[in-house]
Amino acid sequence: MEKKKIFGIGLFFILIIVGTMPIIEGIRLEQGLISENKDNNYDSLKSKLNFFERLDVRLSNLIKDKPILNNIFVIISHLSKKIFNNIKANSPDSETEYIFKEYYPGAPMNDPRVVYFAADEVIVCFFNKNVSNVYTVEGAPVIDREPNSDAVVVEVTNMPLEDYINLVEQREDVDYAELNIVGSGCSAPSDPHWDKQWGNKAINCVKAWNKYDGTGVRVAILDTGLDLNHEDIESWKCINEYNYFGDGIGSEDISDYDGGSHGTHCTGIIMAEHNNKGIAGVAPKCTVIPVKIMEDSNSVEAFDMAQGLYHAKQVGKADIICICSSFSLDTRTLKDAVGQLAFNTLLIASIGNYGGNYHIKFPAAYEPVVAVGAVEWKEDSNNNGFPDPSELRPYTHNCAGPELDIVAPGVGIYSTVNNGYAYDEGTSMATAYVAGVAALFFEKYPNASPVQCKEKLFETTIALSVRVRTRAIDLGEQGKDEKYGYGLVNAYGVVR
Repeated sequence: MEKKKIFGIGLFFILIIVGTMPIIEGIRLEQGLISENKDNNYDSLKSKLNFFERLDVRLSNLIKDKPILNNIFVIISHLSKKIFNNIKANSPDSETEYIFKEYYPGAPMNDPRVVYFAADEVIVCFFNKNVSNVYTVEGAPVIDREPNSDAVVVEVTNMPLEDYINLVEQREDVDYAELNIVGSGCSAPSDPHWDKQWGNKAINCVKAWNKYDGTGVRVAILDTGLDLNHEDIESWKCINEYNYFGDGIGSEDISDYDGGSHGTHCTGIIMAEHNNKGIAGVAPKCTVIPVKIMEDSNSVEAFDMAQGLYHAKQVGKADIICICSSFSLDTRTLKDAVGQLAFNTLLIASIGNYGGNYHIKFPAAYEPVVAVGAVEWKEDSNNNGFPDPSELRPYTHNCAGPELDIVAPGVGIYSTVNNGYAYDEGTSMATAYVAGVAALFFEKYPNASPVQCKEKLFETTIALSVRVRTRAIDLGEQGKDEKYGYGLVNAYGVVR
């Protein structure tokens, strides 16, 4: 009789377990613990990890090998969440159906129903784990870590993010995994001409500005001079200026020596202040060393350039030297100057505007120098007001050759000029963009060498994509090519 009683009780529990399996499966689907939807748009993803869900994960790990307790727990947990959701129902956001979209720089943040997430990124939080030594999670490389919360960010490129989250959450040592949601903290500056600065948007400046603005980095600009009285140029951040050309030779006051505005235009791209006026520079808090080596018609002599190079480093203590001019012939004067400075100064130069039938000009053609070409944006094929990398084309006047390292926006560039603002184009503008990005890098890594900065600038992604990955955004053929070099410079990539 006792045996029959035990058998009956056992059969009763078996029937309960079997009978509740479909209910439990439905509950798990609702909770997002498993998924039927593999849509890469993630429109169906629901927000996870409120208090009860985090409790779920912890208790589930403790009883996961005890099926009866586990199933009872799921039912109780589901009921508790129903109570929690009823309490939360009075919230104005409680019935909102969120739409999940992959973030792109410049994405509109004016719809609270749209939740953006960082492309290819998942946050993984562990149970009491030292994440300092965690380099991969289920094959995905760690790209950032926060020891205080036992969490890492991984880059997932081999499967849909939802599948990866489900995979990782099965691990005993994982507390939770979730999309890396992008909030409105990445808003654009409020300078009135920001809408005209497609170049800043194309190279992902906005996300970089969340943490870095070039503070403490010295950038020398060898050009036609600078309008120090411009409303968008903070003159107190301009030091050790010098004039190596024309009637003002030897003068330390260059404010009256930029008749052509070329130098002022390039300087604005780099360091125009975010001050609700005019435009926004790539590295608005960097210190600039304006050195006039060119006449207003943009001509320059090799000796003047060499002098400007030495002044920038020896007097100005420049971390970066931006050279927005070029020579067709190799000269010993320039080569020696570059050779002396390249070891501890990052040299960035334009490749020239003579077209693809001509080789890359000097000093950009020298191996230690970062050779910069330009790209242009002619068609907004997505009608979203944002320049996708797939829409960018090489500047028609770029010189050509294997020395090309990297490209940046260079056509239809709106920036500062004497007493105002104007559009301009050329590899000079592109060079200024790269110099500004390099300033952000040196702010984050103040002890880095020029070689380390170049390596960071040149690292590329595998495929052409609008996704914000790391470092340069690869364009054209995979890897380095003669049209785009290593790819489009990426401000957020170098400081990520």
